[in-house]
Amino acid sequence: MPIDRQPDTPIAFGFKTDWLAIKSDSPKAVLAKLPLKNVQIANWQSGFQAIGETDYKSSLQPVFVSPSIRGWVFVVSYLSLPTPTQTESFHALMQPLLDEFQTVQYFGTYRVSDYIAWAKAENGQWQRRFATAEGRILENFGKQTTEEKSLGLLDIRTEEELEQDDIFQQWIQSCDEETPAQLAALWSVNPLELEQMNLVPSTGWLGYIQSNNQ
Repeated sequence: MPIDRQPDTPIAFGFKTDWLAIKSDSPKAVLAKLPLKNVQIANWQSGFQAIGETDYKSSLQPVFVSPSIRGWVFVVSYLSLPTPTQTESFHALMQPLLDEFQTVQYFGTYRVSDYIAWAKAENGQWQRRFATAEGRILENFGKQTTEEKSLGLLDIRTEEELEQDDIFQQWIQSCDEETPAQLAALWSVNPLELEQMNLVPSTGWLGYIQSNNQ
């Protein structure tokens, strides 16, 4: 697929996707801390088309790195980034970013398995990591943040709580696949709203990360 370098307007994302939000005005500084191969300039349309055509049998998966949007750089994939539950690969990816940038965040959502996740680090330290799928808590590190509480999310600490029918029903009513983006609006930028922000045309970068399945 040809990669287009002609600047275009940002594309909204946030469903069946995982992404990092890194507080930085320099996408090149972010790129320098990512283990990406074959990096090239790409506009939003061709970059997102490339990650949308992810071949999960490949040893390398496409990732789009955005220009800085209101002080935040996004690193976006269609579920190719390590998740907070993949402890070794997740921390290997994130630690260079934590060492360099004040604020680093992760978000993920995949409706097929009801996977939703988020994580937030400040000044090199994780403040919060949370992930759930298929009615199970996969990760629950740190205190629930005020932003999570403001969205009406239950502060669930154990799977035993989630197994209680009344608590489970409250949980599934309090969150859905849009919740990570709603939380991102409070922590950084809601990527579902990018097309409504009247942003100028720009380009980002397309690169490839080692597959978690290899």
